[in-house]
Amino acid sequence: MKANRNNLYTFLGLGFILSYAWIGYQLLAVSRHAGLVVCPLKIVAGIPCPSCGSTRSLMEIFHGDFLSAAMINPLGFIIFLILSIGPIWLITDLISGSESLWITFNKLEKQLKRPGLAIPLVLLVLMNWAWNIIKEL
Repeated sequence: MKANRNNLYTFLGLGFILSYAWIGYQLLAVSRHAGLVVCPLKIVAGIPCPSCGSTRSLMEIFHGDFLSAAMINPLGFIIFLILSIGPIWLITDLISGSESLWITFNKLEKQLKRPGLAIPLVLLVLMNWAWNIIKEL
């Protein structure tokens, strides 16, 4: 069990570091008007994925333009919350020796496997994807 917890914490820690590095790069790139498209689906097929625009949405949130962020991609708000709370929670667990993040992750994983929750969430992601395609993101 400890190995799985450690793997999750390592994965999340690296994910948070890479996410903040990406955001920093994008903040610099936007100021130089040189954004970078990294979505494989958009590059190969020419259509956006459900999360396309999330970085731009985050940038709008950082600039306080919440309506624009929601119009670009509402998933940006979820990512913002995860990137705001996740690193603090992870570090707190590591310092205190607690496993609250691991326990919550396992509970959430079990809940997401329930069709009553999984199906509506999948439908919301598909609706967001359709919206991305319609607005030619």
